[in-house]
Amino acid sequence: MRRALLVPWLVVVCSCKGPMAKIEAVRDALVSGDDAALTSATNGVPACKEPAPGAEQACLGAIAAALGSKSGFNGTSPDQASAAAVALVVARDRHGEWATAADVWLSAIRTGKGAGIDALRVAVARQMAASAPDVGKAIDDDKDTRPLLKAVAAAIPGACTTYASLGAGANEATLSLAAMPDHSACVQKDLGRKDGPGGTYGRGLLRAAEGAAAIWKDMATALRDGLGLTGGAARPVVDTKLAAIDEATRKLALKKVPRDDGWIKEMTDLHGDAGVPFDGKPAAKADAGATLRR
Repeated sequence: MRRALLVPWLVVVCSCKGPMAKIEAVRDALVSGDDAALTSATNGVPACKEPAPGAEQACLGAIAAALGSKSGFNGTSPDQASAAAVALVVARDRHGEWATAADVWLSAIRTGKGAGIDALRVAVARQMAASAPDVGKAIDDDKDTRPLLKAVAAAIPGACTTYASLGAGANEATLSLAAMPDHSACVQKDLGRKDGPGGTYGRGLLRAAEGAAAIWKDMATALRDGLGLTGGAARPVVDTKLAAIDEATRKLALKKVPRDDGWIKEMTDLHGDAGVPFDGKPAAKADAGATLRR
């Protein structure tokens, strides 16, 4: 009789999963590094599978909802489900550029807490470490530049879509004017980051590569800054991956592009008309909305 009473009690305990259970399962699977565990943890969670341009947010919303979000995907002030959704896009789909607003995710990784943000830290750190061979070397031609751009687009949430296009092999001349590295606002913004050479730097693929390198370095710093806030088993995984990321960053050496004053004046006039600074100085920081809530 005593044994019979225990069975229903165990069933009740095992079936009482909290609202964070799916997010924690994703985090734990990413920490384990086991693809089968991640497949199991994401059973029923949709994959984006190359959404049409502009449809990425809808796909991220579907992922967040499948992970338990009641309010959908929030890419401005992300909650735990939104962070976990981006973690899956990075770890499973290899498309960090599908998440918009890189500064939001840089700030979240630097200052956030919780299962979703830990899942994101692990996903980004793992993907960056996996891409280290394509980043940590001397790069001076298209053959080596494109893998760098692809690596950054895959690993960095909110990375410039120009990096993804060029990394996938697109001919620069076939891109829209706004996506070309000489005109892209997000390439220019990345060039103005702490480790970038300034918004007026360079031309073509090597201009894009300098922007990609700058945001790669910003993300490596954000992961390091957020390490003390990383919980449980996620922390040693991120710490270990950072060793490979830091080594790749040290080895990265990009061929320098000669200054072209005529082109700089042309681009200054063009971007000035559009209200986009082109002086290489970063714009004033906005609130990144990095507070993550349960």
